[in-house]
Amino acid sequence: MTRSRARFHLGLLALCAVALVRAAPARADGAFPNSETIYTPDTLPHEILLATNFGLVRSTDDGATWLWSCEQAGDLNATFYQLGPAPTYRIFAVALDGVTAITTHLAYTDDNACSWSTSGGLLDGTSVIDEFADPTNPNRVLVLTSIPVDGGPAKQEVIESSDGGATFTTVRFTADAGDTITGVEIARSSPQTVYLTIKSGTALAPVLMQSTNGGMTWTKHDLSAMLATGTKSIRLVAVDPANAQKVFLRVSTGTDEGLALTTDGGATVATPLTFPGGILTAYTQMASGTIVVGSVIGVDNVAFRSTDAGKTFQQLPKPLPQAIRALSSRGTTLYAVADNQNDPYAVGISTDQGMTWQKFLSYDQITAIAGCLHDQCQTDCMNRAGLCQWPPDLCSAVAPTADGGAAGTSGGGGRGGGGSTGTAGSMGTAGSGGSSMGGGTGGGGGSSGCHCAATGGGASAWWLLGVATCASLALRRRSRPRRRARSSKS
Repeated sequence: MTRSRARFHLGLLALCAVALVRAAPARADGAFPNSETIYTPDTLPHEILLATNFGLVRSTDDGATWLWSCEQAGDLNATFYQLGPAPTYRIFAVALDGVTAITTHLAYTDDNACSWSTSGGLLDGTSVIDEFADPTNPNRVLVLTSIPVDGGPAKQEVIESSDGGATFTTVRFTADAGDTITGVEIARSSPQTVYLTIKSGTALAPVLMQSTNGGMTWTKHDLSAMLATGTKSIRLVAVDPANAQKVFLRVSTGTDEGLALTTDGGATVATPLTFPGGILTAYTQMASGTIVVGSVIGVDNVAFRSTDAGKTFQQLPKPLPQAIRALSSRGTTLYAVADNQNDPYAVGISTDQGMTWQKFLSYDQITAIAGCLHDQCQTDCMNRAGLCQWPPDLCSAVAPTADGGAAGTSGGGGRGGGGSTGTAGSMGTAGSGGSSMGGGTGGGGGSSGCHCAATGGGASAWWLLGVATCASLALRRRSRPRRRARSSKS
């Protein structure tokens, strides 16, 4: 690179840094606003829940109206949102501890994110990495934690709650020294069957652990000899909703990734789909049994479909969403979490198994702030309007009574009690499954149809130029600390 070009790129990077600082109304990490995963539960057939890096966006009327719940102290920098099953539909998330700003805790809400509580028991003093709610039992939740050890590396454990995640009391698995647990999941069709994925030892051997008695004892399957040479990463994608022995795995050599499949609980494994020089970003199984996955190969977003239970895959035609961050499905409809800056929409839908796509939601179509948080979210909302994420009118709009009232109201067509919310359901169960793998191409933050000059939001030309420059340099939003490599759950 010439000296002049080096100075030019340094100037662009400096401009990006300024733009990022200006683009962070609510997040300390300077993240562009973007979406992470989507939940389309069969048991709440009119509800859709979009998890973003600025809170939750929810519809209870099939997407006709959308309400936003901003982040609060209890769900600060939340990731890995998911829901437990009926009748409580408790929402869980891994959130940054507001005191230490370093460790993470498990947060949960029973009132559609109006308020959040923090799980306790054996989780006190630990840092939560991931969680999994039993799709058949609202009282049972598993959490993966990292426990500090004086004078040594942290210890990882899987701990169980029997009161819906309020307290955790039973250790179900403790990783050996040098091992890293990368995922945990309970089989829907046989809840006593539990799986863990592990990167084991200094060789990072890919290991699948299976328990058939709820985590009391475990069988270890080292998959090294059956996967591509050099495989050093393994994560859970999904346990088949009807077959507890059938598990999809995300495997990686560091340069190539693949979707692996075992049909006998880990005794044998095959890799029906590979992504040379690429990564797996999303997965869902439709009600028909069709499996759709998203990936990035090189710089291209690519999607594949299987109609034979994952034995073979065929590439879907373009155009596709610019970034398939996550997939979910309900009935014959596919939902893709996209890049709201580049597509430009936050969610796209397909009614022909991914052959064609159309816009479903962009951020500027959000109707109002959730009623219970209308005052609390005002500052964040106006800052985002000033950055052209959505029109300023959104901040003053009154939420529909059925959807935006205080905790305990019931959204249109949704559940009562704690209010309507949503869940993606166990992967593929009646087509409601969805998955966000992470690691895909990143995103920008603007919304379609927003004109800062017209709104008077204060987004000056130099800031917009900075954002555009950042996009041209592929500067992306924050990465999750470890994106869940498996399905969303109900």
